[in-house]
Amino acid sequence: VWTIIAANCVMSLDNVLAIASIGHGRPALIVVGLGVSIVLMITSSVLVAEWMNRYPFLVTLGAGVLAWTGGRMIATDAVISHAFALQLGVDFKDGPLWFALSAVMIALVFLAARNGKQRTSAPELMGTENLPASRR
Repeated sequence: VWTIIAANCVMSLDNVLAIASIGHGRPALIVVGLGVSIVLMITSSVLVAEWMNRYPFLVTLGAGVLAWTGGRMIATDAVISHAFALQLGVDFKDGPLWFALSAVMIALVFLAARNGKQRTSAPELMGTENLPASRR
């Protein structure tokens, strides 16, 4: 939870700085930009949260997109590419290996999502009679 709060604060600060730079020192333009930005961010985050609750596959799809991006970032990183080129003689940047690494990352995300759906929580296994009255 704290990671999400910190990320939101950083993204909000980034948004404020972007709008302030576009405003060129005109306070009215900055205030209007911030107002529109805040309304847009809140509305879109509520909408995305509702979609994720209604269509749980969107969470897995989003994780797949992040895995694809992460795999590509890892494979095309200059330090990692150089290390693999020296050790194995393999170049991730130009070949299809970045694609393969990204595909493996996506497969791992989908396997983790599938395994997570198969698990049941402890209260479901125990039944509700073992829960405190406030949690039944």
